[in-house]
Amino acid sequence: MIHRVALRIGFDLKVSKRSFKDVKKIVRDDLGSMALIVSLRNKLAHGSMSFAECGRFDTVNDLKQISKRVAAYLREVVEAFITYIKEHKYLRPEVRPQQEIPAN
Repeated sequence: MIHRVALRIGFDLKVSKRSFKDVKKIVRDDLGSMALIVSLRNKLAHGSMSFAECGRFDTVNDLKQISKRVAAYLREVVEAFITYIKEHKYLRPEVRPQQEIPAN
């Protein structure tokens, strides 16, 4: 979903192969870490699952691994968007402001 939104605004989002692979690695219910979190969050928000049911099959270590994978992936996504904005990549190249060259 994040990649589709990025493409829709003209941004070819790149994250490391490792982060992408880790976040997509099947954890449970044929879902990767990110998809599992989204699915559980939606079920909790809409009342179709209780908080107790949400994590009943996961150990603390499982939850730590899921959170580490998702956090690493999202850090890369956020950094990529920051760079996209700072470099004015949302503008056509001919109307982008000139980049300042840092003095050494």
